[in-house]
Amino acid sequence: MGLRALSGDAEQARNADAEPRYAEELQKAQIKEPEFYDRLAEERKYFYHVDLLGRLYLEDMLPKNIATSLKSPKFLNFFFTRLRPNELGEFEEYPFVSPCGKEMNYIRPADTPIVFDKLEKDEKDGKEYLYYAADMKEPFDPSLLEWAADTDRLYYPVRNHKRMKGHRALVRSHLAVQLSQNFVLDGDDIYLDWNGDQHLIKLVH
Repeated sequence: MGLRALSGDAEQARNADAEPRYAEELQKAQIKEPEFYDRLAEERKYFYHVDLLGRLYLEDMLPKNIATSLKSPKFLNFFFTRLRPNELGEFEEYPFVSPCGKEMNYIRPADTPIVFDKLEKDEKDGKEYLYYAADMKEPFDPSLLEWAADTDRLYYPVRNHKRMKGHRALVRSHLAVQLSQNFVLDGDDIYLDWNGDQHLIKLVH
């Protein structure tokens, strides 16, 4: 489903959150034997998965749903603050890591490790922010939204995270649907009408 579908049929677009169910089936095939996780746990190496909704799980946790996801706000902020690309030269199928003292946490996301799941205005400074993890945030600039035509997903660049700056983060489907209510179609271009201005949504690959 592309951005045109989101803007043209809001009811159909609300079904976009069904996509994670198919992604979970793919993730099941990546789970290793229990002996792998037990052996690496002795070395204090742990393996995680971030789904398309931005929820964090131990990789071998099944089923994956809101009840089995890791939800402690303190832990989530701690974990994602330390997020960075995996440049360790091992377990390269896990493109990101989050070191914690002597522990090393390896992350293989369904798409991107950071997933923005809400957009809100901060009452203190009056600015709009995209939120992820527990309450980590990035300032929202509507001119920076990007659409990947090959996956029909909406993204936003990470700018404030010290170790993830320049990486692209997924905009969760329900938030993309909300934003789509302000899409304006002009030929082959799609704009976001936001606070009285129209911003071109960039096409990326």
